[in-house]
Amino acid sequence: MDLAEYVRCGTLAHGHVCPPLVLGVRAGFVAMSRLGVGRAVERELFAFVELGSDHYAQGFADGVQFVTACTFGKDLIFRFPHGKTGVRLVDQARGRAIRVSPRPETIARLEGTGWFRACASTGSFASACPELAELALVEFLTAPEDALFTVSPVFPLGFERPSPTFESIACDACAESVLAPYAREVNGGHLCILCEERRRTGLPLLPGGPEVIRPSSRGHEPLISAAGPAVAFIGPGPGPWRSRSGGHAHSRQDPGLESDPRDGEQHEDQGVVHRS
Repeated sequence: MDLAEYVRCGTLAHGHVCPPLVLGVRAGFVAMSRLGVGRAVERELFAFVELGSDHYAQGFADGVQFVTACTFGKDLIFRFPHGKTGVRLVDQARGRAIRVSPRPETIARLEGTGWFRACASTGSFASACPELAELALVEFLTAPEDALFTVSPVFPLGFERPSPTFESIACDACAESVLAPYAREVNGGHLCILCEERRRTGLPLLPGGPEVIRPSSRGHEPLISAAGPAVAFIGPGPGPWRSRSGGHAHSRQDPGLESDPRDGEQHEDQGVVHRS
């Protein structure tokens, strides 16, 4: 497919015409081109996007997902809530990555469009005038990539992840199927994470999969009171990412925070990302 077709299909997935989606499609395409890789058929790639849940340019992340096939469903995309529309694309097979981000003047052009002003004034994206969105879409679809983006040198970034698990068991409380590594042994039986949390906190064990997700006090990402196997992001600098297991919160240490690919140099130790 050409870029216009990726944008058309990505718009169907996103739900409405969105100029930042065009930037995400093009940024992902640039990253793949510079790395010399194709879309992720299985788990060949991984994408880190740098926008949080309150960013107006959520379509950027969908554009990256669609063009690279680094989808949420394949667990190939992760958010660093840095408030930016940047992406780091990892070539997992060769342990290297590249960062692509819109130039400041690109963001200035985006935020100067009638589409942006309409969205900012109403707080709504789908109801913003489609004609205004189309005008901005065409502009970012046809502009030269060098005029839109800053691209880092390729830099080393190791990435380790577990193999898929195919063994499931039934939770003795809610009867739902759960992958074996996520089950907790309790009094000779097995509980899923959520039911084990209810037991541990004194709540009754109810069938049907108890809901324990609650809004974050920060007002952005939800806090989940229990998590699965450990996920740790280990990189240079103080305070590497802490494990999610046991209900610990993330610290926001970014792999490669001190060895930043934006400084124009290639680094020998860009950090290792562990997912176990």
